[in-house]
This record gives sequence, structure tokens and C-alpha cells, in this order.
Amino acid sequence: MRQARVRILWLLHSQGGRIQPPSGPVYAGVARFWQATGEIQSLWSVVLEFEPSDAQDYEVVAYARFLMPKGPEDLLVPNQLFEVLEGKRVVAKGVVLEIHAQ
Repeated sequence: MRQARVRILWLLHSQGGRIQPPSGPVYAGVARFWQATGEIQSLWSVVLEFEPSDAQDYEVVAYARFLMPKGPEDLLVPNQLFEVLEGKRVVAKGVVLEIHAQ
């Protein structure tokens, strides 16, 4: 199973984001991945794991993996852009920094 080191920017509540970033070391949600053309590529459930000291910062580096063990590893590539959704609302934006095999 592949996991990626990612940078996450949680949107402020005034921007439509959460009231505060997730408080725990693990967050699961839906990510919308984008193609280079700007079109939506796909939606997948992801798990984000934060360093405990960073868990409530608005900009964090985390490790991301797909909730499904056989998720599409071709989406976890450096510079891949994605958004984290809660329902239809975008609550964070992210970018893949590097890949780590697990």
C-alpha cells in the first residue's frame, strides 16, 4: 500500500472550511483529485495522519493513504493536487510532496 507525504491547508471557517482543523492525529474524509487540465479526475476516501503537535495547525504536513487498500496508487504522485471535502463543502486543499512505500 502506497502512502504519500502531503501538505494540507485547512480553509478558514470564513472561507467555507471547518470551524477549526481536526483535533486528532488521524482524519478520514473524501478527497477530490484533479487532472492537470483542471478537470476532476476522481473522488476517493483518504486517511490523513498528522504529527500530534501539528494536528490543530491550519497548514500541516501529513501522511495520506487511501482508505481502500487497493486504491489508485497512480493518484498519489508528486505535485498531484487534491481537495478534502465534507459533504459538498471543500474544507482543505492539498498537494502530494513525495511517495513512501508502506
